[in-house]
Amino acid sequence: MFAIVCGYPRLRTNYDSISATFDIRLVSIDLIILAGGARRQIVTSQLNLTPIPVSDMHTFSFSFLNESIGPQILFLRTRDNDTGHWCKTAIVGNEITEEGPILFTQITSSQSTETLAGIASQRINDIKAAYKNENLPEKLTLNTTIPPKTFTAQETKLPKTNVNNIFIVGDAARTGHFQSALGASLGLVFDVAAVREVGETFIRNGPWVPTTTPS
Repeated sequence: MFAIVCGYPRLRTNYDSISATFDIRLVSIDLIILAGGARRQIVTSQLNLTPIPVSDMHTFSFSFLNESIGPQILFLRTRDNDTGHWCKTAIVGNEITEEGPILFTQITSSQSTETLAGIASQRINDIKAAYKNENLPEKLTLNTTIPPKTFTAQETKLPKTNVNNIFIVGDAARTGHFQSALGASLGLVFDVAAVREVGETFIRNGPWVPTTTPS
């Protein structure tokens, strides 16, 4: 038997109450794919895995754009002319709300709203140039009615992504920066090879049998 366990923000209250009483280690299922989200409640409380930082704390800004790009992510690394640092930028398609696509761009420190808007506009042009063959909308510009905001983030990962028959994907396995809250979607792509490896191990060795007392 195969199962996927996910955490979804809109169901957070129910998910928390379920995970508080649900012991994933005792479920009689051959293979469990755990996509529990960046909060990692099951990962930390039941599997006793502690996330490991893999980057410094970085500052990002996010802004909304005017034209839809559909369900896609446009990613670019650019060099900051003042510091020489490489900075990450992404435009993430937003088909759920009416605000339009979201621009996430790494900055060296907190800036004024005017400066953030200027940086955002430049990064939009950089992405347009890099993706010139993708037929992006000409009116893909900054939505100036919603001021840019900033946040800090740090990339983290787990020391391992499987415990017995439980395989961890998405934000629960690794998270940070603009891809947070997209972990399950990205994990289904990037983690598929690792899932196959676990499946092949299961086929060779047979199902994992849970113990009556979790370690």
